[in-house]
Amino acid sequence: MSVGAGGRATLSTSPNNTLAFSAATSAIPVPPEIPGPAPAALAPVWVDGVLSLPPAPAESDLGGELPILFTALRADLEVLAADLAAEGDGNLDARLVGLVRGLVDFVPPGGPDRATIYRLGHRVEELQECGAQVQDEWPVPLAGRYRALITRLQRVLSHFPAWHRFTADTEAQALTDDTVMAAAAFAHAITDALITDQALAFIDISVPTALEQLASQHDLTPIPGHLPQVITPATKRWAFDLIQSTGNILKSIGELAKKYGQEFVGGMDDQAKVRSRRAGADLIDFAITLAQGTGGLALTVASPHLFWWLLPLLAFLEFAKKFR
Repeated sequence: MSVGAGGRATLSTSPNNTLAFSAATSAIPVPPEIPGPAPAALAPVWVDGVLSLPPAPAESDLGGELPILFTALRADLEVLAADLAAEGDGNLDARLVGLVRGLVDFVPPGGPDRATIYRLGHRVEELQECGAQVQDEWPVPLAGRYRALITRLQRVLSHFPAWHRFTADTEAQALTDDTVMAAAAFAHAITDALITDQALAFIDISVPTALEQLASQHDLTPIPGHLPQVITPATKRWAFDLIQSTGNILKSIGELAKKYGQEFVGGMDDQAKVRSRRAGADLIDFAITLAQGTGGLALTVASPHLFWWLLPLLAFLEFAKKFR
């Protein structure tokens, strides 16, 4: 990973990846069984030929209490944000104050969608790790309100099964520091591919927007002359979510592209082939572009146990193109 123009981390792929791709494309192209979606912030679905994020609120056991709880929580957060502003940024760590104020954006009055509840969870974990700093530096009344806020938010998050399942997965803590540092670069590369004219023919803009928001929640870009960023358990969990969310997007695109490819290879009557060619040819082309791009190839190098299926899928789609 390196830092490119605009301060964004950029990716490079290793020679081993090129060898892996050559081996995959020279073998008999058997389409892989693509794993199902992983617990993560983003799990897009196909709706009328467009890949979209489900608009429904995140699943919870709060029932009708959800809008009431979030409306009250948002109001209390706004009061705390105002009190922090009154204290003056010069007296408190500006970054930490900004993180607390930003919580309001993750607490919509009517209740959060899936992506928002994950982003709220990541922010709460980050703030929890700052507890000792708050205890040492903040006035006692504000520090007490901070601790009470974190406890309250943790209780709220416990009502969302998707977040609970995600935090129960300990694999996040096995990520190497290099993978954590590069996670946002993976996502940025995929986001750039998802906002092209080619992609937006069948990708709703909400998908790359949500991925970019999640990727931007932490900034681990190395700063010349400064100490390296500290990788914490919360940072690892966020990076793992980012990788899994990116994977869910690639899986959704890959699964439908594979279906069209199988139809091409398997043979169809002329009328069916015309319909499938019209619907699937562009998607197959885009899936190939996405898998061959910097983000796709880098993911197979950084997390081969999660993206083992990507190169075999690429080989199959390249083969299926000949039959359309």
